[in-house]
Parts: sequence; C-alpha cells; structure tokens
Amino acid sequence: MSRLMISAVVALFVVFAGTAAQAQIVPLPQKWESGSEVLELGSTDLSYYFVDKPNPSNIFALNQLILFWEANQALRLTTGTRGKSDLLVGKLGNYDKLDEAFAQEDIERIGEEGYLINITSERIFLAAHTDAGLFYAIQTLRQYLIPFKDRKIPTLYLADWPDFSIRAWEDDMRSKGSPDKDYIKDEIKKMSLFKLNAMILSMETALPKNVVDELNRHAGLYHVKLYFNERPEGEISEMTISAENKIWPDLRGMSFRIREAVGTAAQGGATGFVLKTDDTDYFGFFESFYWPIVWGGVQLWNVEKSAKDDYLPIFNREYSGLYFSSNAPIADIFLDFSNLGQLNGLNNHSFAKSWEAYEGGEVGLPPESLEKLIAAMEGFRSRTREYLMQVSQNVYTYDCFQFAVNWSNWMVKKQQIQLHISNMQAGKPLPEDFNDQVNELRRELFALRQTYQTLWKKERSEKGLNADLKFFDEQTEATINLPYQVFASIEAVDADSLYAVGLQAINDTLPIYYTLDESEPTEVSLRYESVLQLPQNAVIRARTVSNRYRGPVAIIRVR
Repeated sequence: MSRLMISAVVALFVVFAGTAAQAQIVPLPQKWESGSEVLELGSTDLSYYFVDKPNPSNIFALNQLILFWEANQALRLTTGTRGKSDLLVGKLGNYDKLDEAFAQEDIERIGEEGYLINITSERIFLAAHTDAGLFYAIQTLRQYLIPFKDRKIPTLYLADWPDFSIRAWEDDMRSKGSPDKDYIKDEIKKMSLFKLNAMILSMETALPKNVVDELNRHAGLYHVKLYFNERPEGEISEMTISAENKIWPDLRGMSFRIREAVGTAAQGGATGFVLKTDDTDYFGFFESFYWPIVWGGVQLWNVEKSAKDDYLPIFNREYSGLYFSSNAPIADIFLDFSNLGQLNGLNNHSFAKSWEAYEGGEVGLPPESLEKLIAAMEGFRSRTREYLMQVSQNVYTYDCFQFAVNWSNWMVKKQQIQLHISNMQAGKPLPEDFNDQVNELRRELFALRQTYQTLWKKERSEKGLNADLKFFDEQTEATINLPYQVFASIEAVDADSLYAVGLQAINDTLPIYYTLDESEPTEVSLRYESVLQLPQNAVIRARTVSNRYRGPVAIIRVR
C-alpha cells in the first residue's frame, strides 16, 4: 500500500470515529463511509426478510442478531416482506433491490467471505456471496449497533473482505488428555467474533467420533473449520507465540512481532496464517494474558488497517465488554503490567540483583525513580481490581494475575530496603522499622513461593512456569542473613595507593571478624575495631558472629 493510501486509511478512520464516535468494529473493515442521516427504528418491532431461501447456517446467524437486538435495544425482530422489511438480507444476484443498494461496489472483490452493509435512512441491507459472508456481516452489524440504544442509527456504507483466506489458531492440547468439548465450543464461539475461521487442535489422545462430529457441527455454525492434528492445505505462514513467561509477558514486544510477521506473510503472498500457542494448561485463547494473539487474529482479517494506536480503544471495548462485561480498560491494564517490567527496578536484571551488589554505595534505583515506581504500582493495582473481580471464576487466570501483582509489589519493597542500605553506607541512619520491613519482606516471599509452586502444579507444563524454586530460597536466605550482612566503604588515602576501608553491618551491635589471607573468618580471627589502611588489590573477607551464628562472608576487594 502506498503512503498516500495509508494516509487515506487514517483519514477514513478519523471520519468514521467522528461521525459515530462510539461505534467500534472488530476487526476494522476494509472500506466504510459514514453518512450524516439517521435511520430511526420503530418503538417495538422490526421486520426482516431473506431474499433467498434461508438455511440452518444463516438462520443461526440471524437468530444471534435477533437475540442481540432484543437485549440491547428491546426490539423484537419478526418476518416481513421484500418491499417493506426494515432489514433485507441475502446473497448477491438474487434480488435487484438488494443489488441496487451496492451498485457502486465491485462485488467480485469481496470474495467468498466478504460482505456488504448499507444502512440508509429507510432500511438496512446486508449482502454477500456466501453463508460465511452473511455470518460476518451480521457479526459486524451487531458491533455497530451497540452504542445506539436510542434506536437512531447513523447511516453507513461498508464493504469488507479478509486479507487471508485461512485465519487459524492452533491450540496445543497435548498432555491435557481429552479436552472438554464445552471448552472447545466456547473457544470456537469467541474465535468467530474476531473472524478467525480455522482451529487446529493438537492432541495426544484422539476424541471419540461422536464428539468430533458434534464439534464439527458446532464449528460449522460459526464458520470455523476444525483440524485435528493436521494443518490446513495451502500457502500458510506460521507465527509461534511462546508461552515461556506467562507471569511477565512482554506484551508490546509480542504485539510488534505478530504485526511484523503478519505483514511479512501478506507481502510474501501467503494465503493463510496460523497463530499458535505452545501452552498445555488450558490457558485459554481469550482467558489469558495473551491478548496480543487476539490482536494478531484481527490483523489476519485486515493487515493494513491494524495501526495499534487507533485500534486499542476498539480492542478495549470489545475485549472488556464482550468477554468480561467490564468497563475496565483491559488492554491498557495488560500494557501497564508489561510496561512496569521496563521500569528501572522491575526488570529481571534488577529483580535478580544480589543484596551484595549494593556495597560501596552502588544504588540500583535513585529515590526519584523509586517514587515513580511506587506510584506506577499503586495505579496498576487500582486498575486491576475490577478486572480481578471479572475473572474470578477463572481460578487459574485470577491466581496468575494476583500473583503477578503481589510479586511486583514485593520487588518494590526490596528496592526500598536496598535504598535504605545504600543510605546507611552514605552515613544516614536506617529507619526505625527497618527490621520490621525485612521480616515483612521475608513473610511475603514465603507466601509467594507457596503460590508459585501451586501455579506450577496447576499448569503442568515444562514450557511455562519454572518448577525450580531455587530463586525463592536464595532470596529467603538473603533476607534472613541481611541483618548479619557486612558492607564496606572504601576511600583512597594518598598517592601510595593506600585505601581507608570501613566495615559495617546492618545490625551495628554485632562484632565483625575479618581475614586478609583469603581464609574464612571465624570468631578467633581479627576483630574489626576501626578503619583499616590497606593497599590496592587487597582482599578482605569479613562476617559477623553472634551467639555462634555466623553471618554470610562478604568478600571485599580494594580497588
């Protein structure tokens, strides 16, 4: 697409958003034009008419619209006539009045799954070449109608078609045994709302034939093709979304990788695309932190009109409203969650940084950054409360999200303690409740360890959470040893490369013993009394000893 055309696309979006500010369509259509007139619906009843003989597929789709209209606008949809119905639905070429509503359009380009919508000041026209096209037209009309509860619908002309003929999601269900058929049915229904049309089920155990037949019938109603342990035929590009880090996914990076991969596949002439999750734990398509996969799904329909900045508000409404009945900006919450990982002090490096790394006055997080971090965490926790209430029925997702919030909070508290230690080395006193802070940190870490172990057992996946609890145990030991930890301050004395080395323990009532011959210090070693004068490259090993409890050995190199 040329730069001029891309600009036109953005302009169209602005016109559409300005004319019908609350009307949001997912995925974004290929072409639309909003009018200034309004279609005023009746007070109680609407009529519809199929211009050709209806079949179970399009009757099912229409029933979805009927139920939606009744629930959203308290209007009843009944059968009308060709000439006077409020909603005219049918396949192109079967009725001249329907074809005339789209006379301006090159109807061939919409293909097998495309559709046309024309809302005039008198009636609504829906047209397509196939049942699948009519199904997608009804899905889009439902989304467009949501904001207009006053029954005054802005006029609209829309032509839409997919960029990929195969828009697939592969769920790796191996190691799960036989998945529950109702679970799969629910996934199919949610996929269809984003116009995905293929689901690949990778399973270790084959389903019984009667279950397979039932699932195929169900999927057919939503125009989703099921593939059991096989791939669709055709030119397919695949994007694998790793499930290695469910607790702290890089959401922005993942969105970028998906967008880049989808765009590359389209430029390369691929006719289909497979979004794949490697999880094996029922971490569902629309029930996990993996909303970027859904983002990828909508791009499979329309590659060019997936500009993220324009799309986020639409995604928020759809994802929050349709699946969580919540006003919370779910996508924004997930992005907040991911962005916290980019702040200094909450990335993996700082999280794993040892306590000893702060000796010598090395401050990992300056006070102003810590204040910013604390404020970000407070805002994040506030924004997640409503979300956590909405997902409470999905126990695993709720537990993961709550664990992530608590883990983030623990990291902030650790940073605060490290800052106190750095201030102590600079001559400032520790806060009076310092020991209480350390004890609280240790108690919270123990609870986090237990929760993490429970989550790992629920997940049962080598590709997800790490079963190794070594990190929690190391951090617990560090908090236990913290009052006994020895830190050093080193200053140059003169040009002869002599240095003044001061030793200090968190608990300044404990005696410090040290050695200079690289042996391990004990209570019979040299006792620290005052600042030491040592040459460059000297190595000091120091520890506290209290009632025969020996603290960790601090190794200090003079340089």
